[in-house]
Amino acid sequence: MVHTEVSDSLPNDSMTANLFELYMFRPNVYSSSDVAVTVCEKLSYGRRISLPLLIKDISQELELPVGVVAPALYQMLWLGKLETDLHSLIFLDGAPLPKTLVWLTEKEVNS
Repeated sequence: MVHTEVSDSLPNDSMTANLFELYMFRPNVYSSSDVAVTVCEKLSYGRRISLPLLIKDISQELELPVGVVAPALYQMLWLGKLETDLHSLIFLDGAPLPKTLVWLTEKEVNS
C-alpha cells in the first residue's frame, strides 16, 4: 500500500460548507456586469478586501441593493472570477464573515 499526502486536495468541513452555500449562486440570473466592472476596479493591483466591506462599498457606489450586489459577488466566487480562502468559513448564518478576504484571480487581473 502506498500512502500519499492528499489532505490539501480533499475538502475540509469549511470548504464543503462554503461550496454548498455558493452552489445556489451558479445561475446567470445572479450576474451583474456593473458589479463585475466595479469589482475589477476595486481589486486591481492585487488588492484584497473584506467581502462584507466590498458588498457595502459597491452597493453604495452603484446605488444597488445589497440583495443584488452580494449574489453577484457570490456568483463570481462560484465561477472562479474572485478568489478567497475556501478552507476558512466564509459565511455564518448566511452572512459573509468580516474576516473573509476576496481578490481577483490572475486571469481577471490580466483581462
